[in-house]
Amino acid sequence: MAALDCEMCITTAGFELTRATLVDANGAVLFDELVVPDNPITDHNTRYSGITAAMLEGVETRLANVQRLLMQHVGPDTLLVGHALDNDLSALKLCHSKVIDTVALFPHPRGPPYKSSLKFLASKYLKRNIQEGEHDSIVDARTAMDLALLKITKGPSWGTAETQSTDKLPDVLAETGRRAASCLVDRQETLKRHATGHASAVLAASDAQAAEVAARQVAAGNYGFVWTQLHDLSAFYMARLRSCRQLLTAQLRVKQRQQQMEQHEQQQQQQQPQKQQQQQQDDDADQAAAEVSVEQAE
Repeated sequence: MAALDCEMCITTAGFELTRATLVDANGAVLFDELVVPDNPITDHNTRYSGITAAMLEGVETRLANVQRLLMQHVGPDTLLVGHALDNDLSALKLCHSKVIDTVALFPHPRGPPYKSSLKFLASKYLKRNIQEGEHDSIVDARTAMDLALLKITKGPSWGTAETQSTDKLPDVLAETGRRAASCLVDRQETLKRHATGHASAVLAASDAQAAEVAARQVAAGNYGFVWTQLHDLSAFYMARLRSCRQLLTAQLRVKQRQQQMEQHEQQQQQQQPQKQQQQQQDDDADQAAAEVSVEQAE
């Protein structure tokens, strides 16, 4: 497991690599190399990269050198950690299939395409201030590694919008101090979201197993709170609810159609006398015209 961070400058060809850093899980630097881009530099991007023209004087390391160096430390099965790793790997012109990206570990509350900055994540979860001036790829790589390790320790749902908004029920019960030991009996995904250190978690693969285990735990009297849910039964009732809604919607549409037809018939009936009167007037006009023609002919 290693964390990568890269800094880029702007050249005539766009953004190119100017520094690459790799640290291990303990934060030890595996390599930290300045890189001379293949194309002329138009902007060292010092505000963000921390790279200056003076720093690159005498540097002979090229992209190919860093690629070989990285592959000495990162194998096919190495977990590569970083923040927005797609940008770093793009600058290195490399692909890697096993990555841990802190952008994905700590999703933005508003969802994609928004991304939380590394600076924000460090401040919120590590209580650490970084990037207060120019960026430092060693600091950024270590920060990404620490965030990943923290996520692994806390669990997959920790640090997401779901867990940030409310306290988990077992924790709330534990704070009351009234036989607050809890037991959660449920499927794996639910236990991942809700189980805490204040609750025992029992995996149940079916409704029958969940009901049996929950009843047994209640009878044992070891817990002040036993919780489970019957997924298949809930799915049945939800399906029946959807069917009822569909039926009601269809009935409503039929009723609306009938009302429209009745309104149309009423309009037709109201217009019928007017049509008859108009037809009579047209017939009378035609007859009068015919009589005039006959008189003229005589």
